[in-house]
Amino acid sequence: MVLALSLAAFGPPVPAAPPAPLRVRATEAMAPCSVAAARAYSLAGGPQAVVETGALEATADVLVGSGIEITRALESGVGRDDSDVAVVEVPWVLVLSERAPAVKSLDEAAAAGIEIEVLKGSASHEAQRALAEKTKTRAREQDASSLRKAEAALVPASVAGPGRRITVDVPALRAQAAVGSRSGAVAAARAFVAFLGSDAGRRAFASCSEPAR
Repeated sequence: MVLALSLAAFGPPVPAAPPAPLRVRATEAMAPCSVAAARAYSLAGGPQAVVETGALEATADVLVGSGIEITRALESGVGRDDSDVAVVEVPWVLVLSERAPAVKSLDEAAAAGIEIEVLKGSASHEAQRALAEKTKTRAREQDASSLRKAEAALVPASVAGPGRRITVDVPALRAQAAVGSRSGAVAAARAFVAFLGSDAGRRAFASCSEPAR
């Protein structure tokens, strides 16, 4: 009786607070695919992961970017240098709006004098070089939302907007992931990075960047 009264005085046990969501920081080209992968991870029983778009930050739990972006993050100390994994390759596509001439290739678009805009950032280096070889000028760089309004845009398939897609001969972006160097949930972050590098994670990640037909 005394024990029962003592327990009653303290009330029912307080349930443990759920773990905070993983904070995933992805560059613009990789954010849509990161969202798709985070959703698949949660459905498979993993903790929730919230994806932010922007420059890679040391305080994020997981970093996702192109190969050159993750390499720079590791070299600068933003990412843990023993944590990076390769995910998938994201192809580039030329997206033509309804007002663009009926061309069938990047060469034809350049020859027709169409202004081709490209996704901004270091990940677009190969795309800029490919355009410069064909047009002899540097293409205007824009963010993904602005490129959806362009007459012609050279973009990773992951952020391609509406319009006709054309396959281009530009080296694909190599998506990579790593753990942030100042993550407060290193074990959980490593588990998510490992998922991204697994067959299931790669399939989920690639689902948002279907190649041009």
